[in-house]
Amino acid sequence: MCERIPIQQQLISCHWVRKWKFVENLIAWRLVVACIMLVVILHQPSPISATCRKQDVNSCEAICVPVTGGTTWGENITTAVDTPLEWRCELRIIVIMPTNTSIEASLPRVHPVLMKAEEEIRARQIIPPSVAIRWIFYDDQCDQARATVSAMDGTGRDCGHVILGPTCDYALAPVARIGRFIYNDGIPVITGAGYTFDFVQNKTRCEDEFFMLIRTGWLSFKRIAYFMIDLLKQ
Repeated sequence: MCERIPIQQQLISCHWVRKWKFVENLIAWRLVVACIMLVVILHQPSPISATCRKQDVNSCEAICVPVTGGTTWGENITTAVDTPLEWRCELRIIVIMPTNTSIEASLPRVHPVLMKAEEEIRARQIIPPSVAIRWIFYDDQCDQARATVSAMDGTGRDCGHVILGPTCDYALAPVARIGRFIYNDGIPVITGAGYTFDFVQNKTRCEDEFFMLIRTGWLSFKRIAYFMIDLLKQ
């Protein structure tokens, strides 16, 4: 591909091809890791309490709900003990990212990677085949307000179980802050971003600002700074 063009253009072209291949593979592996982490989190043995705000549990928070006669089992529906029940299972994943492809982790680029991650999860039988996965996409345009509203719509209207993204730090901050107060037990916010100092602080208690935030990578601006300092010392 690089043999019939001038050497200068060849180097530039090959550089960007290699760079995109690397970024694509990095995003793919991070999303696979994120999905596996999600499944592990959601399959933890009971009881687990991450409650930061006491409130009534919404029936739609469950991944699997019993259905009878074509009607979903809800708060106001009762059935006899001997009534045969079937279960409908659906994992709803909210994806909040920009559609602008000038940003590396954007929806058009990440969408096929998510589909590949789902194929890998299915192939490895990490979750039962009876559990459907529904992807719910929101374009936050890397805007704080849009990201916050997307998280509220995704949980209040679509009853999502987990949030992937946002990938812009300014948009990630408000979503990660409110994640602990959504639903009775909060909602996990999984991202490959969050490089600034605040995102790498302790996140093990409700009092911690980003309690429900899960970063899939080790890299942060703080670590990069320490690396550069050590490098210059050499």
